Amino acid sequence: MNEKLKHAILARKSVRSYDGKMPSKEQTEQIKAYMADRSNYACPFGSSLRMELLEHGNVGTRNVIKKPPMYVIVIIRNTRESLIDAGYIFERFILFVESLGLNTCYLNSGFQRETVQLAEPLAEDEIMILASPIGFAAEKKSFVEKGSRWFLKAGKRKILDEMFFDHSLGSPVKTPQVREKLEYVRWAPSAVNAQPWRIIFEGEKARFYITTKAKASRRAEYNIHILDIGIALCHYVLAFGHSSFIKEENVPNPEEMNYILTVE
Repeated sequence: MNEKLKHAILARKSVRSYDGKMPSKEQTEQIKAYMADRSNYACPFGSSLRMELLEHGNVGTRNVIKKPPMYVIVIIRNTRESLIDAGYIFERFILFVESLGLNTCYLNSGFQRETVQLAEPLAEDEIMILASPIGFAAEKKSFVEKGSRWFLKAGKRKILDEMFFDHSLGSPVKTPQVREKLEYVRWAPSAVNAQPWRIIFEGEKARFYITTKAKASRRAEYNIHILDIGIALCHYVLAFGHSSFIKEENVPNPEEMNYILTVE
């Protein structure tokens, strides 16, 4: 992982207040080139996903996002595997954008889909799962932004020993080199800062689980916390360099955890 990505992972903050200035022509062209390169859409389950850049569009954020110059929209088919893949692919994109010196903010429930004018309309089985503004942070945060960061405790994360285990729950990872890399996974963003992923190492295998407490809201068509697992997977692959994904059979689920997949 290069130094720009390391910095993007550890320094990134969701930005809701922008100065309204468009990214430079060079930055915009780099973003478009990234989106056009299909190798950037490789993902654990091979789901089909597309992104659209709205250079002057609006996504109806009810004034939560201030003066954003452009947005990106993520469109998927509504399956569990697609949710994981969306988190994985979009987080790599977000980190790329951040490495260009731009700012972003994950939006799921925070935008009005009916206001979005896509170049290619949604198919019957497609949904707009995510959006993000892209631009430069304003010098001053809005009152709404300050309140959101305080409520979500956005600058805090669980400690390593609550999330990552060696062979079994309650047995923390002790190897210093592994713990150093896990810091990059620990800082992965998640909906309402829930951090629902857990990893149990078994030799060279890293088994990913989701906590059973991370449930869908009553009105939601999907569990957004499944997408969080894809974000954590992205950080793991970048930190460790392992990208062989396996769905093992008969993997036991520890208490209050459900198995997702294995990376080796």
